[in-house]
Amino acid sequence: RLGYKFYYQIVNSETLVPQRRKRCFMVCVREDTYQKHGAFKFPEMTGPSIPLKSILDKKVEKKYTISDRLWKGHQERSTRNKNRGTGFTTKVADLEKPSNTIVARYGKDGKECLIPQNGQNPRMLTIGECRKLFGYPEDFILPSSRTPAYRLLGNSVVVPVVETISKSIIDQYLSS
Repeated sequence: RLGYKFYYQIVNSETLVPQRRKRCFMVCVREDTYQKHGAFKFPEMTGPSIPLKSILDKKVEKKYTISDRLWKGHQERSTRNKNRGTGFTTKVADLEKPSNTIVARYGKDGKECLIPQNGQNPRMLTIGECRKLFGYPEDFILPSSRTPAYRLLGNSVVVPVVETISKSIIDQYLSS
């Protein structure tokens, strides 16, 4: 009715970055462009998932290790929620698999993705590690404070997903 063809697809980022982040992407194509070039085809993002360990820093400041109190609270809440059959549980990440989805509240307690550490409580991801999970370049400037940086990243798209879809738009509609 408005002169556009509408296409959408749920895309999981785990073959482009080591984060399991499923989001709906939408592309609208003007009717005249559709008539000339046809329907939009989302690119296939297949291949093996990328393990979380591939982006972890070798040395991490102590401030990212969660406190005894917070770790105990995570464990108690997880047990309570599991017994009730509702709510979230906290567990340390499997470094051989992509991370869970990082959300805007990650900076609060890190429960979505805690990194195991030998002989210590688990730790949160650093801002730099989170930046890598979203595919931002090394020189991308984030807020220097942790909470705003985690919030910004948790509300972000995965850059390589957007780049891949954008390249498909260019290839299908603007290259000829």
